[in-house]
Amino acid sequence: MKLRTKLIFLQVGTLVFAIAIFATVAMLFQTTLTLLDQGIEAKARSCLRTLLATADVPIAAEDPGSVRRALRVCGEGNQDDPDLGFIVAYGRNGDPLAWHGKLPKGGIPPVPDSKTSIVRHGNAVRGSGPVMIEGQQFGTLSLEFQGHRIDSWRTRFMIAAGMLLLLVLLASAASIAFALHIIAPLRKMIRFASTVAEGDLHSQVDVRASDELAQLAQGLNHMVGQIRQLQGQLVDASRSAGMAEVATGVLHNVGNVLNSIKTSAGVIHKQLRDSRLATLEKVNALLEAQQTDLGGFFAKDQRAKRLPKLLSVLSAQLLKEHAYLREESVRLQRQVDHAAVIVKAQQRLARPAPLSETLNLSSLLDAALDAEGPWEDLHDIKIRRSYEDAPSLVLDRHKLVAIIVNLLRNAREALTDQEEKEIHLAILPAQASIAITITDNGCGMSEETRMHIFEHGFTTKASGHGFGLHACANAVRELGGALSATSEGPGLGATFTLRLPLAQRRRRVTRSDLGCEIPSKETSDV
Repeated sequence: MKLRTKLIFLQVGTLVFAIAIFATVAMLFQTTLTLLDQGIEAKARSCLRTLLATADVPIAAEDPGSVRRALRVCGEGNQDDPDLGFIVAYGRNGDPLAWHGKLPKGGIPPVPDSKTSIVRHGNAVRGSGPVMIEGQQFGTLSLEFQGHRIDSWRTRFMIAAGMLLLLVLLASAASIAFALHIIAPLRKMIRFASTVAEGDLHSQVDVRASDELAQLAQGLNHMVGQIRQLQGQLVDASRSAGMAEVATGVLHNVGNVLNSIKTSAGVIHKQLRDSRLATLEKVNALLEAQQTDLGGFFAKDQRAKRLPKLLSVLSAQLLKEHAYLREESVRLQRQVDHAAVIVKAQQRLARPAPLSETLNLSSLLDAALDAEGPWEDLHDIKIRRSYEDAPSLVLDRHKLVAIIVNLLRNAREALTDQEEKEIHLAILPAQASIAITITDNGCGMSEETRMHIFEHGFTTKASGHGFGLHACANAVRELGGALSATSEGPGLGATFTLRLPLAQRRRRVTRSDLGCEIPSKETSDV
């Protein structure tokens, strides 16, 4: 219910309450007047009864003076009563003997009936009765008590009630007008607040007044100005924070690639350190020492007889080393290219870029495994693959590789304290999507950890920073997919499921391409 309607209902309720009180007072006043009217009738009966008992002898003697004194005595007993009109005594023949009080305008009224009666006459009470002595009538008494005072009170009350009712109506009208006068600027300020809530920080509320409402409007305008200023500061701070988060994501992803580069470089260094070139150098030194008599050396020396076989084995070993180093160099070059792509991705933010290409998931998973080096030799981890008939996808290769590498590294770190280490990669096609699962038999996680595993800054590692899985969740969201984690509990391993849609839509590259956007709750299980 609107404030205006509430105020009108309040005023109407107040008016009804005032009218109810007025009606109650009017009823009480009318009851009081009725009691007063009955009191006048009672006084008339009492006075008539008293006069018939005290003025009978003077009236029977037809002595006007005595009768006047008798009437005056009765009248003096009621002289303070403003309701007494007149008292008239009539003789035996009906002529007036004496009277007391104020006679009506027509003079002495005619002699009434000889019966004792109290009757209403307009707003007055008239009483009459015969003066009897020993059963014989000697005259008649007549009196009147008037109700002018009651009529005056009733008139005054009606005037006062009318004025009071008029004042109540005027007060209610003024109150409603005042409420509407207050509501109009309040409605302006409510609309202004709504526009501000919708994001319009450049509008102003105009309240033409000089009271507290104008001060409130000025305060609102000043507040919006402060909000506008703070918004500018917040935009600058957000821009700086966004740049920092982009840099953090880039450093994290580049750090992952550098770890792979370090692994490949370590393998190459170990292979070069253990190379059979030293044996070849020894053979060459031996031949140079026998250069003056090579024929006699090959004919007589037992070492010369073993040289062909040694050279054959050495040649095969060197060819194998050459192929292995060539493979590692290609892998190293691929990681360097991947790092270069991550760095250059910053330059493509907020503009369309053809990042997608047709990918074979099986080959891509193998490439991500190769990025972490020989698992069984280097990490003592057994890798199991379950690649079903996986369809090709059109995706950003480098982003998907970065996601898989992050998940593989997370699985590898979860196996640190395990005696038997195993990671299982599976591709599970569905009708409209495809799922990639990475399962380890490592330390697992609790339900509380699972609920927060993808939050920015959350980590269970002593040296972790909580960026990797958060960046993965953001990157998966940008690919249109969903990332979730399950575990039966601590010590029971964990499974990370990456679900990707088969149909991809064209999109723009955003900051989340580098793992900098907080994932939406509606997008995935993250």
